[in-house]
Formats: sequence, C-alpha cells, structure tokens
Amino acid sequence: MFKKVILSVVVAMSGSADVVLAENSGANCIAADSVIGATYRVHTEAEGKSSDREITVFQIAAGRVMYLMPEDHISQIYERYPHDQVKLIEYFDLEEIGVEHDPNEPQAAKDWSAIYQVYPKSKLGPAEAKAAEGYACLPATQYRHTSSNGSPVNVVYFDGLDLPVKVETENGDVTKRWELEKLLTDKRELEKQLARVEGYRSYDFADLGDSENEEFFRNSRYLQYKLGHEDHHGH
Repeated sequence: MFKKVILSVVVAMSGSADVVLAENSGANCIAADSVIGATYRVHTEAEGKSSDREITVFQIAAGRVMYLMPEDHISQIYERYPHDQVKLIEYFDLEEIGVEHDPNEPQAAKDWSAIYQVYPKSKLGPAEAKAAEGYACLPATQYRHTSSNGSPVNVVYFDGLDLPVKVETENGDVTKRWELEKLLTDKRELEKQLARVEGYRSYDFADLGDSENEEFFRNSRYLQYKLGHEDHHGH
C-alpha cells in the first residue's frame, strides 16, 4: 500500500523566470557534504483556491528518508528494501501514534528517486539547461522540459546535491510550486525528530483490525484522517 510521497511533485509552471535566492554570500556559505536535508514552502492552487504549507525532508541515509509536515501534523519515514520495495511508517503527531506498513513494490526503482530526491534527477536532461542562482554558495542549474502528461516543467537543481532549489509544474487544474526555504545541516535536529517519533505508540498496519483498544482506530478517526489527507500522499 505504497503512497507516493507528497512529491510526485507534479506541480505547475507559474510563469516565473529564473530563480534568485538570498543567503548566497560568503558569510552564509554551506558545504555540500554537510547538507542532510531541506525545508520547502509548497504553494498549491486548485479550483480557484490556494494554500501554502511547509515540508521538511531529511535524507537520513541513502536508503532512508524522513518527511515532516507540521501543518498536517504528519511525519513519515520511507525505507528502501531490496527488489525495489519501499517501507512506509506514518506518524500521526497529534495522537503520537505510528503505523508501520509492510514493504511493497512501488513502480520500480524510479519511485525511490522521487522520494529521496524530492524531484527525480533522472528526469532532468541537458535540453534547455542553463546556470541559475544557487543558494549558500552552492551552484545550481535550471532545467525546462515537458512532463509525461505534456505539461511544461521548470526545475532548479543543486549541482552537487540530491535536492532541488525550486520545482514548478502542473497536473490538470492543480498547480504547485516548491521553493527552498533553507538547507539543513544540524544532525542534532534530525536526531531530535527521530527520537520524537520513536517514542510514539506503534502499530502494524496489517493488525489494525485487532487494535480496538486504541480509540484512534476504534472510532474510525484513522480512516477519516487518511481520507481527508489523501492528496498529501501523492508524495
């Protein structure tokens, strides 16, 4: 029951041109090998309505990544297994409950790139690529291409990191724009977040039917929560 990260980043061209970010002076330089994640501001427009929310990604290891969605009160950890399987652990922060899903097969290994890299580097080709303003002294390149559904895509990607600076694309009448707010380098913050969710009560998804002692599952709040937040797991 694999959920593609909020990041199927099928998001729309907002018509903006090149990206220019602050904090690119020597005093704020960041070494690429010290980066463990990033925080993004995600702007969504759909059916005449717009919303903004924050999403943080921690690249814990090559096969493990954590997402924090504070406005949604959800944390997630994805782990890559052999044979292109991915395990998802969902954490419901208000209830302090974790739900662990069995590893399963996403759509081949390419889906892991969409999870780990926020936007898959494999989709970025040399066509229409040009240097762009980076961040914290880290260089970046801007790519313009067309998605599989024929929509234009604008991506600014760090040259030396598995993270984008900015992503703009579209999916039908839904448009999204991911913009970098900051790069993360403090491993203590990651350790704090991991310790937080590890302290939650944990349940196996396959055994939820036997978890009637937990009100969150007994009165269907979990199901209602999932239905109400389904769009967040196009991630």
